[in-house]
Amino acid sequence: MVYNKNMQKLGRNEKCYCGSDKKYKKCCMNKNDNFNKKPIHIQILNAMEEANIEECLYLDKTNCTEKIIKAHSLQNNKILNKLSENDKVLMRSPKMSENNFEIKMEPITRSSATTFTGFCSFHDNKVFEPIENSKYNPNSLEQNALFAFRALAKEWHAKLRAQKLCKQFLSKNPNNELMNCNLIGIELALEDIQKHIDIFKQILLEKKYNLLKTQYIYFEPESLFAVSCGVSIPYDFEGKKLDHISYNLDLPSKFLFVTIFPEENKTHVLLSYLKKDEDFYSFLKPQLLDVDQNTQKQRITNLVALNSENLVLAPSCWDKFDNNQKNTFLKIFNENLTSEEKPETLGTNYGFTLFN
Repeated sequence: MVYNKNMQKLGRNEKCYCGSDKKYKKCCMNKNDNFNKKPIHIQILNAMEEANIEECLYLDKTNCTEKIIKAHSLQNNKILNKLSENDKVLMRSPKMSENNFEIKMEPITRSSATTFTGFCSFHDNKVFEPIENSKYNPNSLEQNALFAFRALAKEWHAKLRAQKLCKQFLSKNPNNELMNCNLIGIELALEDIQKHIDIFKQILLEKKYNLLKTQYIYFEPESLFAVSCGVSIPYDFEGKKLDHISYNLDLPSKFLFVTIFPEENKTHVLLSYLKKDEDFYSFLKPQLLDVDQNTQKQRITNLVALNSENLVLAPSCWDKFDNNQKNTFLKIFNENLTSEEKPETLGTNYGFTLFN
């Protein structure tokens, strides 16, 4: 059912809501009838194709160029090039048909991997130059801040796109309870992201890098995967419930920005959060920083395997898993998407890690 601007059912002879100046019956009515007959996951997939966001998300619009580009959240030449084999990397991707929905690892060209239309060409080149063209220095507060902002921007763009998708879907299915609930959750998440954006303006524009805290771990040698994401987790690595928006809507989410990449014979792991959330993330020291390397590798693998869509693997990294490990890797991510995360998941030993 489609509604007009007065929130009444749109009549067959009224002007179509799409702005074509045609009558609804001569324009989108049949499209909507066909749309509503399709399985829900196919409807969502079709809506996704129309829900892209092209906008520069940098914090200062002064020098924005008109051209919005497909920016890489993980640098193409510096990171993806290292992971690619025959110019391909692997990422998790939803595969949908009329009767099925599943998550699979799919090959993708490195030029297309981790891209999002979230920056203009000027800001993508200028702002991120210190991490694009220089070796990583764990003591560089600027580099740590830029990696964290890159992860935040990708999450921001994804939520804006999801908001647009929900609104487009609801314009054709306004009484869909699930999508209405999703929209409420997405808009709450966007409010939390905006609170982080306000602080990142101080961090990056005023160079108040001390407003961000980064915990750093490295492993030798280089591993064959990379990730850039912002996550909000409800439990720590030992299963203790954390104060979190999922349980108290008065509490804003406290994002953990995770960046992992290979460079200079090391695998660098950056875990960043706002300085004001330092007490919240105090569990990282005893449960991750101070444990043995095998436990670190398992827990970091779980963190990104469960929570990050923006995870890139070299084909040879995936090939080292047996079929059971591959199925488990995809299953735990899919279950975390579709159901509430369980207390034990971050601390579980699933029998594999992403590290060499």
